[in-house]
Formats: sequence, C-alpha cells, structure tokens
Amino acid sequence: MISANETHLGPPLSAVLGVWKEGESILNDRSSMAASKLHALWNHPAGPKTIHFWAPTFKWGISIANIADFSKPPEKLSYPQQIAVTCTGLIWSRYSTVITPKNWNLFSVNVAMAGTGLYQLSRKIRHDYFPEMEEATAKE
Repeated sequence: MISANETHLGPPLSAVLGVWKEGESILNDRSSMAASKLHALWNHPAGPKTIHFWAPTFKWGISIANIADFSKPPEKLSYPQQIAVTCTGLIWSRYSTVITPKNWNLFSVNVAMAGTGLYQLSRKIRHDYFPEMEEATAKE
C-alpha cells in the first residue's frame, strides 16, 4: 500500500534511462550494420556504380513486358521472340554464376526471362498444336 507521503510514478528515472541507453545502443548497432551493408553494396564490383548493376536492372523491363503479355491471346505470340527470350535467359543465367564477381541481379533477371519465355512458348505450342485441349478447357 502506498502511503500518503509516497507517490508511485513507476520505475525510478535511472532504470528508465538505463533502458533508453540500452535501446539506443541496439539502434546504433543496427543502423551501423545497415550502413555497413549499404556501404558494401555501394562498393561491390557489381554494385550501383557499375554497368554490371544497371544493365540487369533495366533488363527486368523485358521480363515485366513478357509478364504483361500473359493476358495476350496465344495466336499473337511470336515463336522467334519467345525462343530468343528463353535462350537468352538460360545462357546468361549460367554465365552469371561462372563470372567473377558473381552477379546475382543478372542471374535473377535471366531466370525470370527463361521462366516467362518458357511459359509463353508453352501457351503458343498448346494453342497451335493441341487446340482440343484449349477447347476442353474453355468448355469447363
């Protein structure tokens, strides 16, 4: 029970400040860790200061355009274009793992290109060579 002369305002100020300082040091550790990771990315041989970063980054536009074409009717897809997208994705995915330094941005964009190209090719082949499968799917 609290007496009339005592006021209970919570933990003593020194305890609150101790927790504050502890939290502040954790934040400083995390922010310095984040800063060091950003610094490492910035200075990486395939980082944003090089073409090895920006070329694959802009190459994502091809994969995004191919994803946008998922809604396009299969008869409007082009075999040469989709074969080129697929082969480029497969070849450069392999290349990106054997070069030094390894360029994971290049690897990921090319895996996406190969995947979207294969999907578009499968749509085109099903439409051109297996029309009965499409008709059965449309009836359901």
